[in-house]
Formats: sequence, C-alpha cells, structure tokens
Amino acid sequence: PDFQRGFVWNDITRKSRLIESLLLRIPIPVFYFAQDEEGLFQVVDGVQRLTVINSFMKNEFKLKNLEYLSECNGKYFKKPNAKADSLEDMYVRRIEQTQLFVNVIDPQTPGRVKYDIFKRINTGGKTLNSQEIRNCLAKGRTRSFLHELAASENFLRATRKSISAARMADEELVLRFIAFYLIDHKISINDYKGGMDELLDETMEVLNNLELNSFKDIREHFFQAMDNAYYLFGGNAFRKASYVNKSLFLGISRALCDIAPQKIQKMEKDEIAGQMQA
Repeated sequence: PDFQRGFVWNDITRKSRLIESLLLRIPIPVFYFAQDEEGLFQVVDGVQRLTVINSFMKNEFKLKNLEYLSECNGKYFKKPNAKADSLEDMYVRRIEQTQLFVNVIDPQTPGRVKYDIFKRINTGGKTLNSQEIRNCLAKGRTRSFLHELAASENFLRATRKSISAARMADEELVLRFIAFYLIDHKISINDYKGGMDELLDETMEVLNNLELNSFKDIREHFFQAMDNAYYLFGGNAFRKASYVNKSLFLGISRALCDIAPQKIQKMEKDEIAGQMQA
C-alpha cells in the first residue's frame, strides 16, 4: 500500500538475521494479504519482511552480524560475475526454495469483519492506525480521492499545512467532513449515532461504492468550505489556540460548504453568522 512504502527496516543486523532464518530453514511468520474486487493484493501484515527478502535477492545489501552462519557474513545473494562475494549455491537454493505461507482475506468479507481482522493481525514494526487500516480496505479510486483532497491547495491553505500526512491524520480529517456531508445531504448515511470510528468505517464503505458524480459534488463542496473558511478567518480557521480543532473543523466546514464563495464575499457579517447558524 502507498502509505507503507516508507515502512522499511534500516537496521542491517535485523535484515541480515531475517535472511539467516531462511538460510537455516527456520519458518517465518505467516503473511496476510487482502484481495480487492479487481483481483489485486495488498499486504496487510508482512510488508517489511517481503521488502527485505526482495531487496536481498536484488543484491541491494550484503549480510552482516549473522548469529550462526558466520561464513555468510559479507555475502550478497547472487552477484553476477562476483562469485566470491555471493552465497554458496547451497544457500542460494535454500532461499529460492523457501515456501512463504500466505492467508488471503477474501474481497467478499464484510467491511466490519475485515477491519477487525486488520486490527488483530497487524503485528509489524509499525502498527497501523485506524485510518491506515481503512486505506487498506479502500478501492484505489477512494484512496486517490482522499489523497487529492488532503493534498489540495484549498485544504493546505485553510489549515496552514499544520495537519500531518505522516500517519494519514490529514486524510482522516477530510473523511470526517465527507461523513457529515453524506449525512447532511442524505446520501447513503442517515444519521450519526455516536462512535466516530464506526461512522468513518461506514463512510469508507460508501465511498467505495459511490458514483463518480457524487465524488465531483463532494469535491466542489469541500473546496467551497475550505475557501470560505480561509476567506473569513484567514490563518485562524478551525483553530482553538494554536492548533486545528477537529470539532471546529467539522462545525465550520459543514456550515460553509453549501455557500458559494462569490456569495459569501458579498454578505455582511451578521448575514454570514445567520447563514452559518441555519
């Protein structure tokens, strides 16, 4: 998944010891993949181990600090024209013949069940947070849509680029807006009954099955909300003290998303206040 591309082990000892396990024929933990409706797989658990194995077989690093197979220290997998720097043929065969065991989560699995599976099996070096799990469950177009809105100049300007993208905090904030936009405009989700995580999970499911025209409408209203907020409040939009407050973000963006920027720029302050309260 796009958000996991930076989750790579940098410790050469840890990487080498994983390869040593393969050389010693020690079983490594099972992998978990999720298959989407288009037949594509995403790695749910094991992306770092797969990355290390792939990197070693491409001769991108040599083994170091092995615990048992000291004769393999300083060796690449199988470097062309450099037999002395490569593993012995016996060890090369062991890696090539290694069996990897994979459990595949079926695309027909209900969304809530998938989400619970992700939470239970996510044991890697960096445990996924709720939004990163939703991202795994999302269709490609849904992931692209959320990323587009979170990376838009409208959102970045209104929030002063203060919402971190590192663990998808920015996309979760965008998803919150979309959730209540769907509720307010009576699109697929009827009401908010408490439990933000459950609402956002449901919203992701709705986005996965929404028509492209609805994406266009959401985009237009989201940009209106961001532009209006910046016009009215400048650098203080959505802020309580020095940080963007999620509740303020939701309240203000919901109130401003249905007003065209051209209209709001012609209104008096008391008119704007009345419109927002309505």
